[in-house]
Amino acid sequence: MEAQFEATSSETFETLPAGIPGASLGLGFEDRDYLNLFAEAQWQLSERALITGGFNLNQTWFRSTINQRKPAHLSPVISGSYAISPDRITAFASVSRGFVPVSLADSRNADGTINPDLKPETGWNAETGVRWHPPGARVDLTFYRMLIDNLVVQRRIAPDFYVADNAGQTLHQGVEIAWEVPFSEQFVWSGAYTLADHRFKEFVDGDDDFSGNDLTGSAPHTLHQSLSILLGKAQLRLDQHLIGRTPITDDNLVFGEASHVMDATLSVPVPLDRVSAALSLRVENLFDTHYASMYQINAVGFGGSAPRYYYPGKPRAVYVGVKVSIPGSGPR
Repeated sequence: MEAQFEATSSETFETLPAGIPGASLGLGFEDRDYLNLFAEAQWQLSERALITGGFNLNQTWFRSTINQRKPAHLSPVISGSYAISPDRITAFASVSRGFVPVSLADSRNADGTINPDLKPETGWNAETGVRWHPPGARVDLTFYRMLIDNLVVQRRIAPDFYVADNAGQTLHQGVEIAWEVPFSEQFVWSGAYTLADHRFKEFVDGDDDFSGNDLTGSAPHTLHQSLSILLGKAQLRLDQHLIGRTPITDDNLVFGEASHVMDATLSVPVPLDRVSAALSLRVENLFDTHYASMYQINAVGFGGSAPRYYYPGKPRAVYVGVKVSIPGSGPR
């Protein structure tokens, strides 16, 4: 069993030019109490087969200008694994239900009042896959499918004003693969790739029906991989980051272009008496690629200005570092 208690207070001010706070627009407070009851059990069916089951029961209370006792949420989970080849290949599967309580920031309207109609996100998740862990290496392959109700999204209604809203039902499904493969002591390849099909399953916003559209902010392809190479006593690490073309409006009329960014790090040990030292050189965005580091979903222009959907990523940056380790004297 777990109990949590939160108490927050706030005050909203008028914003004057240059960001100077003006007159007070009102005081606010919110108290939250959480009670979680949970349990877990395991069944070892054989030397190779294991089943795990459990649940979490949550009850949440909000107290502010509006007192609310939220409906209780039961989140069960059951999973199983089977060692196809002991210590090498394991198959696994799981089904679970979860929920995310409305955060303090999301529960507030633009004027600082509480939005009592915002619902917590709830969803079912199912996944299955295989883990292959040969000596010194690993490869994990996972297929997943998640159905989320009441996804919380942010909507910009005025400059620097956002409100949270529930986005109906969304479907998240795809394939994930992660690996670490040492081809030799001098050459190690690791990384992770996700093929994602995330979309609005049911989402109607006023007169607009976005059902079936790609989920905003979710790229269909994501790849992060690294090469670690020993060059004598020095180590070179190359990192590659690939992000696919990303929808950034609910109507899927505006997309962020795919990006490809490379980083490189070189570490060289320096022999010194009585201390251990290393020099490092790191170059981020090696090829000085122009890319968006962050998107503003469903951006809106004000005062005749165009919407700002993109926040530019950092240009090429070079860092030089020195690491010195002084060994202790140890026991006498």
